[in-house]
Amino acid sequence: GRSRYFRKRLFNLFRTSRPRRTCRRALALLRAGMVTARPLAVMERRRFGLLLDSAFITEYLPYAIDLEYLLTVGMRELSAVQARRLKHQLAGALARFVRDLESAGFFHRDLKALNVIVQWRVESSDPPVISLVDLDGLKPGWLGGSRGWMRMLMRLNVSVDGFRRVSLTDRLRLLKRYLDLARPDVPWKRAWRDVAALSEHKRRLRDIAQARSFEKYGRY
Repeated sequence: GRSRYFRKRLFNLFRTSRPRRTCRRALALLRAGMVTARPLAVMERRRFGLLLDSAFITEYLPYAIDLEYLLTVGMRELSAVQARRLKHQLAGALARFVRDLESAGFFHRDLKALNVIVQWRVESSDPPVISLVDLDGLKPGWLGGSRGWMRMLMRLNVSVDGFRRVSLTDRLRLLKRYLDLARPDVPWKRAWRDVAALSEHKRRLRDIAQARSFEKYGRY
Protein backbone atom coordinates (compact mmCIF):
# COMPACT_ATOMS: atom_id res chain seq x y z
CA GLY A 1 0.00 0.00 0.00
CA ARG A 2 0.94 3.66 -0.27
CA SER A 3 2.49 5.58 2.58
CA ARG A 4 0.31 8.15 4.33
CA TYR A 5 3.26 10.57 4.21
CA PHE A 6 3.36 12.71 1.05
CA ARG A 7 7.16 13.15 1.14
CA LYS A 8 7.64 9.39 1.29
CA ARG A 9 5.20 8.83 -1.58
CA LEU A 10 7.10 11.40 -3.62
CA PHE A 11 10.43 9.77 -2.82
CA ASN A 12 9.05 6.34 -3.75
CA LEU A 13 8.30 7.60 -7.27
CA PHE A 14 12.03 7.58 -8.01
CA ARG A 15 13.35 4.61 -6.02
CA THR A 16 13.19 0.90 -6.69
CA SER A 17 9.73 -0.30 -5.75
CA ARG A 18 9.23 -2.13 -2.46
CA PRO A 19 7.93 -5.30 -4.20
CA ARG A 20 11.05 -5.41 -6.37
CA ARG A 21 13.28 -4.99 -3.29
CA THR A 22 11.29 -7.65 -1.46
CA CYS A 23 11.66 -10.03 -4.39
CA ARG A 24 15.44 -9.60 -4.35
CA ARG A 25 15.60 -10.25 -0.61
CA ALA A 26 13.40 -13.34 -0.93
CA LEU A 27 15.68 -14.73 -3.61
CA ALA A 28 18.71 -14.00 -1.41
CA LEU A 29 17.10 -15.92 1.47
CA LEU A 30 16.30 -18.86 -0.79
CA ARG A 31 19.87 -18.94 -2.11
CA ALA A 32 21.08 -19.04 1.50
CA GLY A 33 18.86 -22.05 2.21
CA MET A 34 16.32 -20.16 4.34
CA VAL A 35 12.58 -20.78 4.20
CA THR A 36 10.43 -18.06 2.64
CA ALA A 37 7.58 -17.81 0.15
CA ARG A 38 8.99 -18.21 -3.36
CA PRO A 39 8.55 -15.05 -5.48
CA LEU A 40 6.33 -15.47 -8.53
CA ALA A 41 5.88 -12.00 -9.98
CA VAL A 42 6.45 -8.28 -9.45
CA MET A 43 3.97 -5.90 -11.07
CA GLU A 44 4.50 -2.15 -11.42
CA ARG A 45 2.36 0.63 -12.84
CA ARG A 46 4.32 3.61 -14.09
CA ARG A 47 3.61 6.87 -15.88
CA PHE A 48 6.37 8.69 -17.75
CA GLY A 49 8.81 6.32 -16.03
CA LEU A 50 7.60 7.25 -12.52
CA LEU A 51 6.32 4.53 -10.23
CA LEU A 52 2.63 4.91 -9.35
CA ASP A 53 1.76 1.53 -7.85
CA SER A 54 3.24 -1.94 -7.47
CA ALA A 55 2.47 -5.42 -6.18
CA PHE A 56 4.39 -8.56 -5.23
CA ILE A 57 3.01 -12.10 -5.73
CA THR A 58 4.44 -15.16 -4.00
CA GLU A 59 3.62 -18.83 -3.78
CA TYR A 60 1.00 -19.94 -1.27
CA LEU A 61 2.36 -21.32 2.00
CA PRO A 62 0.04 -24.03 3.38
CA TYR A 63 -0.98 -24.00 7.05
CA ALA A 64 0.74 -20.65 7.57
CA ILE A 65 -0.30 -18.11 10.20
CA ASP A 66 1.60 -15.33 11.90
CA LEU A 67 3.11 -15.97 15.31
CA GLU A 68 0.99 -13.27 16.94
CA TYR A 69 -2.25 -14.93 15.85
CA LEU A 70 -1.00 -18.36 16.86
CA LEU A 71 -0.06 -17.21 20.38
CA THR A 72 -3.19 -15.13 20.99
CA VAL A 73 -5.94 -16.99 19.11
CA GLY A 74 -4.68 -20.24 17.64
CA MET A 75 -3.73 -21.72 21.01
CA ARG A 76 -7.17 -21.26 22.52
CA GLU A 77 -8.36 -24.67 21.38
CA LEU A 78 -5.24 -26.53 22.49
CA SER A 79 -5.05 -28.60 25.63
CA ALA A 80 -2.48 -27.70 28.28
CA VAL A 81 -0.23 -30.53 27.07
CA GLN A 82 -0.52 -29.46 23.42
CA ALA A 83 0.14 -25.80 24.26
CA ARG A 84 3.21 -26.66 26.33
CA ARG A 85 4.58 -28.89 23.57
CA LEU A 86 3.97 -26.21 20.93
CA LYS A 87 5.73 -23.51 22.96
CA HIS A 88 8.76 -25.74 23.44
CA GLN A 89 8.84 -26.43 19.70
CA LEU A 90 8.45 -22.74 18.87
CA ALA A 91 11.35 -21.80 21.14
CA GLY A 92 13.61 -24.24 19.32
CA ALA A 93 12.37 -23.25 15.86
CA LEU A 94 12.75 -19.51 16.54
CA ALA A 95 16.21 -19.99 18.04
CA ARG A 96 17.34 -21.93 14.96
CA PHE A 97 15.80 -19.34 12.67
CA VAL A 98 17.66 -16.42 14.28
CA ARG A 99 20.91 -18.43 14.24
CA ASP A 100 20.45 -19.40 10.58
CA LEU A 101 19.54 -15.84 9.64
CA GLU A 102 22.80 -14.63 11.17
CA SER A 103 24.81 -17.44 9.59
CA ALA A 104 23.39 -16.51 6.19
CA GLY A 105 24.60 -12.94 6.69
CA PHE A 106 21.28 -11.25 7.47
CA PHE A 107 19.78 -9.10 10.21
CA HIS A 108 16.09 -8.25 10.62
CA ARG A 109 15.39 -4.89 12.25
CA ASP A 110 11.70 -5.63 12.93
CA LEU A 111 11.52 -9.27 13.95
CA LYS A 112 8.22 -9.02 15.78
CA ALA A 113 5.58 -11.72 16.21
CA LEU A 114 3.33 -10.24 13.52
CA ASN A 115 6.13 -10.57 10.94
CA VAL A 116 7.01 -14.17 11.80
CA ILE A 117 5.14 -16.83 9.83
CA VAL A 118 4.60 -20.26 11.36
CA GLN A 119 3.65 -23.30 9.28
CA TRP A 120 2.14 -25.80 11.68
CA ARG A 121 -0.83 -28.13 12.14
CA VAL A 122 -2.06 -29.39 15.46
CA GLU A 123 -2.78 -32.85 14.02
CA SER A 124 0.74 -33.21 12.62
CA SER A 125 3.78 -34.47 14.50
CA ASP A 126 6.05 -32.24 12.40
CA PRO A 127 7.64 -29.30 14.25
CA PRO A 128 6.67 -25.75 13.24
CA VAL A 129 8.53 -24.15 10.33
CA ILE A 130 9.47 -20.46 10.65
CA SER A 131 9.69 -17.90 7.85
CA LEU A 132 9.27 -14.13 7.40
CA VAL A 133 6.49 -12.02 5.95
CA ASP A 134 8.15 -8.58 6.17
CA LEU A 135 11.31 -8.75 4.09
CA ASP A 136 11.55 -4.96 4.00
CA GLY A 137 13.18 -5.19 7.42
CA LEU A 138 15.78 -7.67 6.19
CA LYS A 139 19.24 -6.08 6.07
CA PRO A 140 22.87 -7.18 5.66
CA GLY A 141 24.15 -8.67 8.90
CA TRP A 142 26.76 -5.96 9.48
CA LEU A 143 24.00 -3.38 9.92
CA GLY A 144 22.92 -5.20 13.07
CA GLY A 145 26.34 -4.79 14.62
CA SER A 146 27.84 -7.21 17.09
CA ARG A 147 24.59 -7.25 19.05
CA GLY A 148 22.31 -7.83 16.09
CA TRP A 149 21.18 -11.16 17.51
CA MET A 150 20.27 -9.48 20.78
CA ARG A 151 18.28 -6.78 18.99
CA MET A 152 16.30 -9.43 17.09
CA LEU A 153 15.51 -11.33 20.29
CA MET A 154 14.62 -8.05 22.00
CA ARG A 155 12.17 -7.16 19.22
CA LEU A 156 10.51 -10.55 19.54
CA ASN A 157 10.40 -10.12 23.30
CA VAL A 158 8.69 -6.72 23.19
CA SER A 159 6.23 -7.83 20.50
CA VAL A 160 4.69 -10.47 22.78
CA ASP A 161 4.05 -8.06 25.66
CA GLY A 162 0.53 -8.61 26.92
CA PHE A 163 0.21 -12.09 25.42
CA ARG A 164 -1.43 -14.06 28.21
CA ARG A 165 -0.05 -17.37 26.98
CA VAL A 166 3.58 -16.19 26.90
CA SER A 167 5.31 -16.38 30.27
CA LEU A 168 8.72 -15.24 31.48
CA THR A 169 9.74 -18.89 31.36
CA ASP A 170 8.84 -19.02 27.66
CA ARG A 171 10.92 -15.92 26.96
CA LEU A 172 13.88 -17.31 28.88
CA ARG A 173 13.55 -20.66 27.12
CA LEU A 174 13.94 -18.98 23.72
CA LEU A 175 17.02 -17.08 24.87
CA LYS A 176 18.66 -20.20 26.32
CA ARG A 177 17.90 -22.24 23.19
CA TYR A 178 19.49 -19.57 21.05
CA LEU A 179 22.58 -19.28 23.24
CA ASP A 180 23.02 -23.05 23.27
CA LEU A 181 22.91 -23.11 19.46
CA ALA A 182 24.84 -19.98 18.55
CA ARG A 183 26.67 -18.47 21.53
CA PRO A 184 27.43 -21.09 24.19
CA ASP A 185 30.17 -18.87 25.60
CA VAL A 186 27.69 -16.11 26.57
CA PRO A 187 26.29 -16.51 30.13
CA TRP A 188 22.51 -16.62 29.96
CA LYS A 189 22.06 -14.36 33.02
CA ARG A 190 24.11 -11.60 31.43
CA ALA A 191 22.27 -11.99 28.11
CA TRP A 192 18.93 -11.97 29.95
CA ARG A 193 19.80 -8.66 31.64
CA ASP A 194 21.02 -7.13 28.37
CA VAL A 195 17.90 -8.17 26.45
CA ALA A 196 15.73 -6.83 29.29
CA ALA A 197 17.52 -3.46 29.17
CA LEU A 198 17.14 -3.22 25.39
CA SER A 199 13.48 -4.19 25.72
CA GLU A 200 12.77 -1.43 28.23
CA HIS A 201 14.47 1.12 25.98
CA LYS A 202 12.37 -0.08 23.02
CA ARG A 203 9.18 0.19 25.06
CA ARG A 204 10.00 3.79 26.02
CA LEU A 205 10.64 4.71 22.39
CA ARG A 206 7.40 2.98 21.36
CA ASP A 207 5.38 4.88 23.95
CA ILE A 208 6.86 8.20 22.81
CA ALA A 209 6.16 7.42 19.13
CA GLN A 210 2.58 6.36 19.91
CA ALA A 211 1.94 9.54 21.89
CA ARG A 212 3.23 11.69 19.03
CA SER A 213 1.20 9.75 16.48
CA PHE A 214 -1.96 10.09 18.55
CA GLU A 215 -1.37 13.80 19.04
CA LYS A 216 -0.84 14.35 15.31
CA TYR A 217 -3.35 11.94 13.75
CA GLY A 218 -5.73 11.05 16.56
CA ARG A 219 -4.71 7.40 16.29
CA TYR A 220 -1.67 5.16 16.73
